[in-house]
Parts: sequence; C-alpha cells; structure tokens
Amino acid sequence: MLHKYKPRDFAQFLDLFDREVIDDQGEPLLIRKCEDLFFERLTGLLPMYVKEMTNPQLIRSLEVCVARNLGSQRLYDHYFYDTIEKTVLQYNFEIYSRMVRALAQKQFAEDYVFWEKYVFKYVYFDPRKQSERSFTPQEAKKLWDTMVFLKLKCPTIDIKDVLSQLEKYMEYT
Repeated sequence: MLHKYKPRDFAQFLDLFDREVIDDQGEPLLIRKCEDLFFERLTGLLPMYVKEMTNPQLIRSLEVCVARNLGSQRLYDHYFYDTIEKTVLQYNFEIYSRMVRALAQKQFAEDYVFWEKYVFKYVYFDPRKQSERSFTPQEAKKLWDTMVFLKLKCPTIDIKDVLSQLEKYMEYT
C-alpha cells in the first residue's frame, strides 16, 4: 500500500511517527506513535524514494533512521551517502548542519573521500556563485559547533582546516 505514495508523503510518514515536541520547560519530548517493526518496514521501502526526495526530505529521513538505528548498511552506502555526495553543495546552511550532525550521530567516519571531497567542500565552495562560500558570523559559529560535534563523535576525522576556514567568518569579542 505504501508503494503508491510520493517521496513527500513518505517523509511525512516519518515525521508523523517520530516527532520531537518541546514541553513547557523547553525540554524535548520524543513522541513515538508506533513500534520499531513499523519503522523497519518503512526503511525497507526507502530505496524506492530516496532518489526522488527533496534535500530536506532526504536529511529528515536520514535523521529519523539514525535516531531509530534503522536501515541496512546498503541503504546508507548506496542511497543516503550517494545522494548526499551528489547534492551536498546545493544544501542551504540549515540542511547542511543537520546532515553533518546526523552523520556524526551515525559515527560515519570510514570514508575519508566522502568527507574531504564532498561534505567539507561545502565550507569552501559555493556552486551558485562559482566562488568561495561566505557565512554570517552566526552561521559560521553554528557550523563551527557542528564540526566540533562531528569531531567528538568521530575523532578520526580531521577538521582542522575546516575549522580554520569557518573561523575567518566568526566575530571575536
């Protein structure tokens, strides 16, 4: 039955069944309305949809799969990572930050080419302007924090040059 839905619908299924809501004290409440078996079945269908998903849908699906510890290695290697490689330079700042944090949570550190050639290239190059990417001080600080989070979760990844690039845009007071 789910196979007749569109990628947009599929991403909404994931949001519907795995959503974080903030309580009165500002603490996140994780609302899970179904069993993990249902999510396993959904992730079995993900390969049909990943190539057609928009960037926000792709990253939200990645976040849910990582948070729920779902999906096969094949799903990550041949669908999520492959699609990220092709589209990472098109991400907006927020989507990029969420993607790096999700990959850090997954502790994906084995593929150095993936990080150096694709993911970290975002910090240096903007394909829309065909020039060096620039950030506001707030964006640079948030990305710097994201990269430090990545280093904490994946200590073997070298982020020294990326941090130096981001520090060019940060204001120090």
